[in-house]
Amino acid sequence: MQDQMIDVSIQIKTEIKDENGEETITRKENGQYVHKEGFHVLKYEEHIEEIGDVSTTLIIQDSKITLKREGAIKMQQIFRIGKHTESVYYHPYGSFRMETETYRMEFHKSIDNKMGKLFIVYDVIMNEEEPRNYTLAVEFEEEDV
Repeated sequence: MQDQMIDVSIQIKTEIKDENGEETITRKENGQYVHKEGFHVLKYEEHIEEIGDVSTTLIIQDSKITLKREGAIKMQQIFRIGKHTESVYYHPYGSFRMETETYRMEFHKSIDNKMGKLFIVYDVIMNEEEPRNYTLAVEFEEEDV
């Protein structure tokens, strides 16, 4: 199944904690998954209320995960355990400096590459405000043909 793009159903759950409390966002999307030599790619499109369409790509490698968003929102967020990374988050209402510190990353997939789970725990500081703690859980499974 290597190098062959497959259609998948994707469940995304994001838990956000900060000094104001907790919030959980869940989404279901359809997308594509491919395993190439040394990395995995998961892609999906989403429509965000009052903002627009966004194309999201997760590139999963052994020691790094990259989250790229293009469209109404543009960003490239890099996750490395124990590392501090910086990027810019482009939003219709302006651009923001974004700092990410990653605490945990896990990726599990089936032997036949037809399903998998991604789990990331990290903090984000936007424009030097108070950090927010995120837990991102993404599950995918090949769609029934």
